[in-house]
Amino acid sequence: MMRIAVVTYFYPKAIPFVKQLIEALQHQSFQDFEVIVFNDGVEDVSQYFKLGSIPISFHDMSGSIGTIRIQSMQVLAKLDFEGYVFMDADDSMSANRVAVARELLTKYDVVVNDLTLTDATGNIEVPLIWSSRIADGFEFDSFFIHDKNIVGLGNTAIKRSVAATFLTDRPVMAPDWYIFYQLLEKRNLIAIFTTRCETWYRQHDGNIAGIRSLTKERLEQVIKVKQMHYTALEGEGYQVDDELRKVESFSQRLDKWKEMKVKIDLNPFWWEETNFIYE
Repeated sequence: MMRIAVVTYFYPKAIPFVKQLIEALQHQSFQDFEVIVFNDGVEDVSQYFKLGSIPISFHDMSGSIGTIRIQSMQVLAKLDFEGYVFMDADDSMSANRVAVARELLTKYDVVVNDLTLTDATGNIEVPLIWSSRIADGFEFDSFFIHDKNIVGLGNTAIKRSVAATFLTDRPVMAPDWYIFYQLLEKRNLIAIFTTRCETWYRQHDGNIAGIRSLTKERLEQVIKVKQMHYTALEGEGYQVDDELRKVESFSQRLDKWKEMKVKIDLNPFWWEETNFIYE
């Protein structure tokens, strides 16, 4: 039987959401799992987690978001679990997520589930935002997330062997995209997308990714994220010259974006917005 753990990253701004986090863990249909908390700066962190019979362990971490997540992979690679289900501390998840992820991890190295958007208080706004674009069981590799992303440490599960991949740490604004691109590319992995379970993805001011209005400010942010992302990948030897040129070209045209035709009648993947603007 696969030993599984739910992994979350806890930090001071996540404290207001800890009640929903605990409820999501306690309400899982499959209960034979443990919880691993990587703590980023919360004093006496154990006081916030009363999980009853669910075993829990804590690991104090420090550094940037990307550094902590990369270092956490090194920790996970050495622990005695066969699979990990990641969950952002300010989100929630369907009651079957651990069960579905555990089942799919017997066949796949990386499992990615759909998102349901909620408001800051947890009320559902848009269910299963990507299921109209990609079907349950869709398989993909690093090429699919080359210019956009659907993989984050809030809607993903991995086998322990994946965590053992050597990852580089460079300055980026979207560390999950950078991490999972490396994981899929370096190991030539195939991931599976499922709509059978979901992450309830909370939309609030702390998020830098999500479904938003297509404003000039949003596009400027996407450009900055992509420039840093491709620069980091270029520094690791990946051939992303064309992508950098496209982003730079779009940036130069952005000052007249209101004259462009906007076509965005579907839910974009993360950082995909620049692909919907054309002259």
